[in-house]
Amino acid sequence: MRISPALGRASMEAQRLLAHRETSWDEPIDVFKIVQDEGIWLVSKPLGAGLYGFYLREGDATGIVVNANHPETLQRYTAAHELGHHVLGHESHLDGPDDVRGPIEKARANELAAQVFAGNLLMPLQAVNRALRRQGVARQASPTAAQAYMLARDLDVSFSAAVWQLVSLRRLDHQTADDYLRAGAAAIKRELRAGDHPEGNNRADLVLLDQRSNGLAAVCRVGDELRVRLPENPSTGYQWRLREPATAALGPQGAVWDGGRLLESEPAVSAAVTVPCELRVVVDTFLAPSSGDMVGGGGVRELVMLADEAGSTRIQAVLARPWQPDGVVDEFGVSVRVAPSHSLEGFAESQIAAHRSRVARRVA
Repeated sequence: MRISPALGRASMEAQRLLAHRETSWDEPIDVFKIVQDEGIWLVSKPLGAGLYGFYLREGDATGIVVNANHPETLQRYTAAHELGHHVLGHESHLDGPDDVRGPIEKARANELAAQVFAGNLLMPLQAVNRALRRQGVARQASPTAAQAYMLARDLDVSFSAAVWQLVSLRRLDHQTADDYLRAGAAAIKRELRAGDHPEGNNRADLVLLDQRSNGLAAVCRVGDELRVRLPENPSTGYQWRLREPATAALGPQGAVWDGGRLLESEPAVSAAVTVPCELRVVVDTFLAPSSGDMVGGGGVRELVMLADEAGSTRIQAVLARPWQPDGVVDEFGVSVRVAPSHSLEGFAESQIAAHRSRVARRVA
């Protein structure tokens, strides 16, 4: 398929912006900071239901406004879309749902170019490939709906944005993408957790961590749900236990096998942290294989946490026998940054500070 010069330029301009920055493909692109670094005024404020955001160009002054009523993943994509208008030299724009998230084949020329720019800025090929490799997706394979959802979480974009970028990168066909979007993210989350959110908040995003995540960093938001899944075999007597975050004493969970006798314990129950912190452990349980809960069989230790407060923390677990806690045979660790539910409220603080500094210099 031949790409028009305008769309080719939109993609190249997004890559150019990223190339001039120290971009890490292991964390989401900070589009708000890019906007600010470009000298564009950025503000998040409530807008009408039919307005996602707009770009203003008045002489040398430029500004971007995004709808504060929207989830931050959508605010991020809207900001990237409006930045596309700026970088590509477009005039002022008011953008609604058809402009920012509408079908690509029906978009007007400038809106299509801004969509392509936004997709390649927030979901560049390097970041997409890296995130899919972490999930074990082969280079030529089409991601499943669950893998597309996890890609969206890794890149901090909406599920629909991730799906359509996979189409643009020829990792999904249009029919498969339509099927994924019709099923929706909520159904995928229920499938991934085998049920509802532990506290009923099915709008919360879900972050899955396993041994492939060991040593990496994870980003989530206040209210999100994190599930750590680590292989465990009760017949060896070794169990995964959290060291961080600290939790209230739960005692052994599920059946523990010490090699000679079966140690019975209470079923898994919810837990609460002893002091307020970023992550709260709500479930610590052993999941037996689906073929049957056979004594001596391997399974998965699942640790479920909810992000309660913004900040930086760490998940650290060790594999040891409960009666030999110092005999650690394996470790798991992930750094976690819990962002506020909205990191941009009103004007960007850094821009307010810079403006105050300029005014002070003029007055002096």
